[in-house]
Amino acid sequence: MIEDSVIYDDQFWKILTFFEQNYGSYPLEGIEAEMDASKDKIFEVISFLNILGINIELEEKSGKLFANIPRNKPSLQIDLTLSEWLSFQAHFPLLEKHENKEFNNTFIDKLKEITAANQDLDLFYALTLHMSKDDIDPEFKFIINTIENALVSKVVLRIDLQSGKSIDTYLHRIVYIENELCLIGEECTDRCLVYFPVGSIDKVNFMRDKVYDPNFSDNEVLEFLNKIRDVNENEHRLVLKVFNKERIENTPKYQFFGNTFVTTNMDGDMIWAASVENNPELYEWLVSLENDVEVLDPPDIKSELEEIKASKKQAA
Repeated sequence: MIEDSVIYDDQFWKILTFFEQNYGSYPLEGIEAEMDASKDKIFEVISFLNILGINIELEEKSGKLFANIPRNKPSLQIDLTLSEWLSFQAHFPLLEKHENKEFNNTFIDKLKEITAANQDLDLFYALTLHMSKDDIDPEFKFIINTIENALVSKVVLRIDLQSGKSIDTYLHRIVYIENELCLIGEECTDRCLVYFPVGSIDKVNFMRDKVYDPNFSDNEVLEFLNKIRDVNENEHRLVLKVFNKERIENTPKYQFFGNTFVTTNMDGDMIWAASVENNPELYEWLVSLENDVEVLDPPDIKSELEEIKASKKQAA
């Protein structure tokens, strides 16, 4: 099964990249130490590369094992038409599914390089301008779409706030905080985490030539978000009985579900729980699930949801 393969093994990809980027004779002990990997894992990668015609020979010298890495390795050139390149870019948002996986990072780095070299053919920038022509909050839509595109392409944004302050920001998330849609990212000068409402932003610009190595992992960003919620004391433990597992997996775009937990009760029903903030998008999601879930807790969200459903039914 592909799902169980080495595709999702970060160490496998790191070792593979090491062999691709280097050539010459390397002591196996040195590779083990640098990659923090076992000999078996290194042998696995060597075997895989041999299948692709990249022959890494193992040689014993003075009682030590060396890997002889060839200089010449395959390199691909892909010729795309405009429509092919645009449709290829349309797949970029799907890459978020495997964010922080090593095989995905390798691909993202190359895509950033290609995109920077073809800025005049940027699908998402064109879409952002195109969508901003709508007469419903065009400036806000432009800002949201630019932020989302920067999140996918890992590009630094220069953000001009309405207060007059300008911040170069490496983005991590867009999420509701205190009932406002907020941006969480790293301030590139101080390399610290910051957050502010999207509504406080005046202007955004891509800084494609600015290279920034993120200082915080996704887990650290989540911890930061949890601390904000602790301070604001605006968190509820949402508990749902789930009748359709597939529907619950389609979560709302800007919600942060903290400490998600799934179990089954004595009757075999699926019980899903997460820490959430009370905001309109959360209720829209719960309403959209219709009869596929039942809110068990907390009582205030359950009663509010029933009122919303009754109001919608009456309006229909």
